[in-house]
Amino acid sequence: MKTSEKFFLTKWYLDCITEAGNACILYVALLKWRGLSLHYSSILLFDKYIGVQSDTSLRRCRLPQVEGSRIRWSSGPLGVVGEWDALCASVEREWGEENRGTIRWSCLQPGAKVDLRVGADTRLEGMGYVERLTMSIAPWHLSFKELRWGHFISEGETLVWIDWKGAAPLSLVVRNGIEIPACSISDKEIRDEDDRLFLRLSESAVLRKGPLLSTTLSMIPGVSTLFPKSILHTAECKWISRGKLLLNKTQPISGWAINEAVKFP
Repeated sequence: MKTSEKFFLTKWYLDCITEAGNACILYVALLKWRGLSLHYSSILLFDKYIGVQSDTSLRRCRLPQVEGSRIRWSSGPLGVVGEWDALCASVEREWGEENRGTIRWSCLQPGAKVDLRVGADTRLEGMGYVERLTMSIAPWHLSFKELRWGHFISEGETLVWIDWKGAAPLSLVVRNGIEIPACSISDKEIRDEDDRLFLRLSESAVLRKGPLLSTTLSMIPGVSTLFPKSILHTAECKWISRGKLLLNKTQPISGWAINEAVKFP
């Protein structure tokens, strides 16, 4: 079998944003490749006055549990206990890559009501988002060179976007669980071709920036020999921003957004 056929990754992303704009981002992943079974979980806490705090664990942990419209996850090593209750329908897409494998994107909760505890002293209540990515193709075999991803949430409105650039480009925008065709996507705005839907992002704060070797993958022992350089030197930047959503040029709807840009060497 090819290496890419042996590759398997399940990665969960969960977050919570409070009304004041403080946020928590959680990652939970299981990687199987070349006989290796790697468990990974991490937390990123953002406070407007304190800044960013983060922690990572490589200890075995349970993946998030789906219980109807509710998702629960807890981690002893990270001191996290949380519940996400869905506010709208889920979205799922699958893409293949020349018999090398597939990518299944499951946006389980484009919008959710969240109750999250971190340690003994921190509690976040707000709205959030949950997705699960399952890959049987190694990311260094993918044909795209640039990725933009993000989500916006407010009372009654959610927007999720994915934009791949490369040999097989893809642009996907989903509002409240329904796909919106023909949209342009950048780091600062999302709009459809008729300007009936227009999201502008402002007041952005950087949550994480740098090559994966020094950010997401930095805690993995022997990472520089485990993954190809093309992955280690992939650059990412993640932001939290104020968002204003205009629908049919009406009064803008205010909310919060988390988005990222990833560039492969």
